[in-house]
Amino acid sequence: MTRTTWVLAALVLGLFGYEGYTLGNSAEGDTISEVVWALSDRYPVLVLFFGILYGHWFWQRKRGGNG
Repeated sequence: MTRTTWVLAALVLGLFGYEGYTLGNSAEGDTISEVVWALSDRYPVLVLFFGILYGHWFWQRKRGGNG
């Protein structure tokens, strides 16, 4: 596997671990979803930024030539 794959796998596992921890404790508002909601309420421009970023990453590319 490439270094990028390892880094992304570690990031995903870390986020799963954090989410599991937040679901198991008694603190309010600390899950990933709740943190994202709070940030989007406080900084609406982040929603625009991530929308543009995700559109850039996942927009279907037209392949030219034979591929």
